[in-house]
Amino acid sequence: MKHAAIPIIMCVAAVAAAPAWAQEITMNIVVSPSVININAQGNYVTVHTSIPYVEGAAATLHNVDYEPGTSIAAFSIYPDDCGDLVAKFHLNDVVSTLLADAAENPIQVLGLTVTVSDDEDWYGIDTVKVVDVIGKQVSQ
Repeated sequence: MKHAAIPIIMCVAAVAAAPAWAQEITMNIVVSPSVININAQGNYVTVHTSIPYVEGAAATLHNVDYEPGTSIAAFSIYPDDCGDLVAKFHLNDVVSTLLADAAENPIQVLGLTVTVSDDEDWYGIDTVKVVDVIGKQVSQ
């Protein structure tokens, strides 16, 4: 009977020792466009979130399959018409930094981290399809 109490006590101690910052706050995101042509003439990738805009927030975009730390910062963060946070990234940065191996796997998962204060980070993911099309494609 003495041995059965030891794992329970250890489990309670491990839960009690977990830091508060370890909890992840999730949000919904939508990456636009959802199909990214690596040869596109477009300029931006826009990420719409489900959290309210907060002045001074910072946002970074990363590929969840890449090494941690490989991310790019949003060059613009603003509220949409509903007051939700929107982050804008340069298309060339997204393609060169986050979609470099898209030829091997055309479905990529991008993650967005939004920091609104020293102790409040939000995280969301969305998938994009990556294509390599040069010029106009005409379907017949």
